Amino acid sequence: MNKKIILIVGAYPPDACGIGDYSSQLVHADESHWECIVWKDWTFSGLCKLICSIKKSNVRYINLQYPTKASYGSLIPHLLCIYIAFFSDKRFMVTLHEFMRMGLCYRLAAIMFLLFANKVIFTTQVERKYASNIIPFRKNQFVVIPIYSNIAKAHVFKATNERNCDIAYFGLISPNRNIEHFIDLVKKIEFSHKCISAKIIGMIVEGSEDFLNFLRKETQETCIEFHLNKSNEEVAELLNDCRYTYLPFHDGVSERRGSFLASVLNGAIVITTKGPWTSSKFDKVCYYIDSDELHLVKKILDGVETSKSQIDIFEYLQSDVAKSWVDVSDKYLSLCR
Repeated sequence: MNKKIILIVGAYPPDACGIGDYSSQLVHADESHWECIVWKDWTFSGLCKLICSIKKSNVRYINLQYPTKASYGSLIPHLLCIYIAFFSDKRFMVTLHEFMRMGLCYRLAAIMFLLFANKVIFTTQVERKYASNIIPFRKNQFVVIPIYSNIAKAHVFKATNERNCDIAYFGLISPNRNIEHFIDLVKKIEFSHKCISAKIIGMIVEGSEDFLNFLRKETQETCIEFHLNKSNEEVAELLNDCRYTYLPFHDGVSERRGSFLASVLNGAIVITTKGPWTSSKFDKVCYYIDSDELHLVKKILDGVETSKSQIDIFEYLQSDVAKSWVDVSDKYLSLCR
């Protein structure tokens, strides 16, 4: 058996999916140690085909990246875990990119992973601790591997005062991501007679074309520019030209938020939300949206509020965040024993 890992994922570039992007970066960081199976047929017949494909390989370690849109509503991934754990000589690892945030039924189903997978990988300590409290006798099988950014660092790093864009929304383009709120915020700032430069940077999620048209209509009389479906390198350069990024997560910023990490890697100071899973280490590098959001953002853009800086970002990046995708890959391979 080779010290390699077969990675199974339900989405992959060019699909607009953060977990697909994560998987692509992981596989390409060290291609000699990874094989990738992109699998979207999460039916019983699809499971049989997938198992046959896995059995043909002499690779012992299997890693499922979960959930994706294709796999989320199916119990087939859980049956795959049980089959490999009990009826093969291979080892099954699952990376749970979500657990606490799952709906109750999905969380109950995911307990099968906690019970039967040889290793369960979380991207934050908060999620690992939550799972350990549910099934404490399995906690030694739960590990944390922090994410790295899907977006590279820009080649020439700009200081904040050298950047041309004042504020940008950055993330996937689909409903229920508070993008309309960002547009309303920019409109209010413009109405107060402040001239600013603003952008919406992101990838359009499949099926969200009508929503994008709605956003374009809402921004017709504003300064907002759209930069959509750009390459990783182009996105890095765009972020490197933003003074601030606006990331209005419903449940708050956390270590699993790739858009946050991409922003700080490219020197953009983050304006975001604080939630139940936001650890204290974000306090030094993030401005948190409060009930008087407009007043806060105007103070930030006017240079009145200056408590966060790129120096704070550099200190954060020297802490316990992953240093590269090779670093992330090495952490996975260290589990192959």
